Amino acid sequence: MCNDFKVILKVENIDEESKNIFEQDFKELIVKIKNVLELEINTLDRVILTEDYKNELELLKEEGIDESFLTYTNNSLGVGIGKSIDFNGKDIVILSETFLSMYSDKDTNKSILNILAHELAHIDDRNKKNIHIKDFFTEEYSNYEDRAFYPLVKNSWNEFYANYKASSLLTPLNRNHTNDTFFDALNNFDKNIFDKKWSYQNRYISLGEFLDSFRTHAYYLFNQASYLLGNIIGMNYTLDKYLDEMNCSIKNTIMEETLYTMEKIFNNLIQNYPNKWNGVKELENLKICLIDYYKDIGVIFKEVEGQSYVDVKFSKYGHQA
Repeated sequence: MCNDFKVILKVENIDEESKNIFEQDFKELIVKIKNVLELEINTLDRVILTEDYKNELELLKEEGIDESFLTYTNNSLGVGIGKSIDFNGKDIVILSETFLSMYSDKDTNKSILNILAHELAHIDDRNKKNIHIKDFFTEEYSNYEDRAFYPLVKNSWNEFYANYKASSLLTPLNRNHTNDTFFDALNNFDKNIFDKKWSYQNRYISLGEFLDSFRTHAYYLFNQASYLLGNIIGMNYTLDKYLDEMNCSIKNTIMEETLYTMEKIFNNLIQNYPNKWNGVKELENLKICLIDYYKDIGVIFKEVEGQSYVDVKFSKYGHQA
């Protein structure tokens, strides 16, 4: 492995010697995780640990990095802990003040290993795609259905893979957090999408406002579902076994069938990844799964004579049947 990447600690009130020791220790930790998990991260350029995550993202924009890669999350859906960015063939990892706080707390510092491994696994995933599945990065699609769904499908794979690779470093805190955020995502989807559907159908809001909310909460929901399944499959569990152990259930929810279908699809995909994939079309079954889910909740994307439409049907229920 090429070890010339930099670790940069950006905090106040620390002397230079302590800063250098921290950066060297953290670099050694990254190399250890890389070796244990067999990650291909030779493109890693720098790891930035900052006590001002939002400001650091703004500084990276000034380097010319696309703003879409530097979104700052601090809302009802969650608070950003870190992210991995590919910029001109080099990878940058940014870790937030939340990460630093967990790192310095003896009750949570073991849990940061899984978080760090998740971000490094994104680099490993991108490097594998660059060799075997270059069309994964294509954003041009021949039809509206692909344009509407493939970005979400690709994102779901990305988050599944990162959690799958990092799963051996899970702690009970990591597992509980993933479980809780998945069910929070279901509740948030009910609250924000089914209410928004009613408002749109009764012309209280525009289609654009409905779609903005839908995209936000759909990405969040399927991110959380993919995180959950990455943990489960990575630990050689089944969804049934995991949910029973966590003392929770998705029975009688619209998501139930979708999550079990996603489990089967991800199991099949990971067995052949990456060199046996036939390009991005390997994700076709996952796309169909998500389309079927949207149909079940009454949101249908379609194209008629070259015009794009969203057919929003009335639904009397949310996820709880």
